[in-house]
Amino acid sequence: MSRIRKATHTIKGRSTMTRKQFLQGTMVMGTGALSMGALGGCSTGSSASASSSASASSSGLGSSTNALTVAFGSATPVEPFRPSGDYTPPVPYDGVDAKPDAASSLVIEPANGRLNGKVAIVTGASSGIGREIARLYAREGAKVVATARRENRLQALSDESAGYAGEISAFVADLSDRGQIEQIIAFALETYGTIDILVNAAGTMGNFERAETLVEGNFDYVMAVNLTAPVLAMKYAIPAMKEKGGGSIINITSLGGLYGCRAGIEYTSAKHAINGATKHAAWVYGRDGIRVNAICPGGVSTEVFHSAQSLDGAGTQFCFEGLSLSPVPSDPMQQATVALFLATDAASFINGVTYIVDGGQSAY
Repeated sequence: MSRIRKATHTIKGRSTMTRKQFLQGTMVMGTGALSMGALGGCSTGSSASASSSASASSSGLGSSTNALTVAFGSATPVEPFRPSGDYTPPVPYDGVDAKPDAASSLVIEPANGRLNGKVAIVTGASSGIGREIARLYAREGAKVVATARRENRLQALSDESAGYAGEISAFVADLSDRGQIEQIIAFALETYGTIDILVNAAGTMGNFERAETLVEGNFDYVMAVNLTAPVLAMKYAIPAMKEKGGGSIINITSLGGLYGCRAGIEYTSAKHAINGATKHAAWVYGRDGIRVNAICPGGVSTEVFHSAQSLDGAGTQFCFEGLSLSPVPSDPMQQATVALFLATDAASFINGVTYIVDGGQSAY
């Protein structure tokens, strides 16, 4: 099991719960370690930033025999995030990678070049769903700009993609800083000249807060990463897609954006909003050949829970009430395969759709 740190930040008069207590509670209820951590079902792209260049070494996977030279870039802070109210910034998770190599991924079928010649941007690519999407896209021949905060994770992702038909170029950026989002798009255009696919997979869980216990700064941060960042990424990517006559945008949202209490009020608000933004953009830009769809996972085994700082104890209990209905959490690759389909020409007439990928949890 990954190392768990105790939260240290508390709010006066507020019931709090540490990560360890939370995980122990989910295991007692039979959901399994980390499954509740992905209640909202999104990936997270977290950690330190720096810049370097490296040559990717062969991972032993795929059929390519040529080592790829993988470009690394790093954003320059322009508008540092300034939350209102009391706020504790999420500590970048530095535990053992739960899925450190591509060989551990669930591979559904052999690669057949479904994304040959395509250029994709994938946010939140250092772990979870975002990482599996970046892997799968590169395996299918795409040139992928993978972005997150953890340079070491991005380096590992680039290294293991050396045998794939496509390639991965990494761009270290913090999506809570809105000024860095435009730089991601600029890096992709400078590196590859175009954008065919945008996947907004980065996310942060929040602290399962209720309205009465809401910490305004925490609300601001969750909205910045889960809503503002993907909307701005669409803003900057859509002109390039319009210029070439089309593209595919895929927003990783959540069951928390369709129901009322899969997570705290901050996360629930952000995910409902991005589901709405998905449909809005789909209608407006469908006439330009740009398809905008969303994937709403249920429980997924990812690291997103580690973005929580000090959980609202009572708030988590409200979410626990429905946990007995949850099936076994999915592997992130099972979400990535849906993102692959939506990026291909096979999905050319699918636009404005919210795909629920939860193993049947919401069917009850």
